[in-house]
Amino acid sequence: MVSITTTTSQMVDWTDPRKNVGGGVQAGRSGIEEKIVDPNVHVDLAIDTLERVSSSSCNKEEKKVLCAMLGKLYIPAEATPEKLRELYELVAQAIEDRVATDAPSRNALNKLELSLGKIVNELERDGATEATGDELAATGDEAEAAAGEATAGEASDDDEGDDTIVMTKPPRVDDLASEAGRETSAAPSTEVEEQEGEGGDEDEE
Repeated sequence: MVSITTTTSQMVDWTDPRKNVGGGVQAGRSGIEEKIVDPNVHVDLAIDTLERVSSSSCNKEEKKVLCAMLGKLYIPAEATPEKLRELYELVAQAIEDRVATDAPSRNALNKLELSLGKIVNELERDGATEATGDELAATGDEAEAAAGEATAGEASDDDEGDDTIVMTKPPRVDDLASEAGRETSAAPSTEVEEQEGEGGDEDEE
């Protein structure tokens, strides 16, 4: 009969995401590397293992073997962020609950928590940077909108000021002719009155 230790070792080896490749190539630290098809394989296995270890039906010997297996899993930073956070919470809870009773098992859990902590902190830092960038972009958009409204308000005030200007209507040609006619008709009547006045003076003499 195959022991549980051998079974877990084979499971870790067969599900290693670094050996399940074929998605093309990418630039890695050591040069050109093949892309990992599914970086979540060992993450999912670790989540299932921790759920089993934390259950009351898991005996001491099984816990010891499963915790040792957790220390051999490959957890890449390229895995799904939500799954990485879930795994980190499970590991932290298992350590707090003192699921591991022997030193090797506790060391395996502590090692997994340490590596996951670095990855999760990096994710949180990237998320905070993106949020800050979005806030700055939103602030810039609001400032541009406010500047546009202020410019529109100034233009509206200028338009209202222009409406208050009273334009003097130029005199029409017909009005000028009428005024000239009235002046012409008034001049002869004045001469007649002067002549009549002089005639009256002569009669009196």
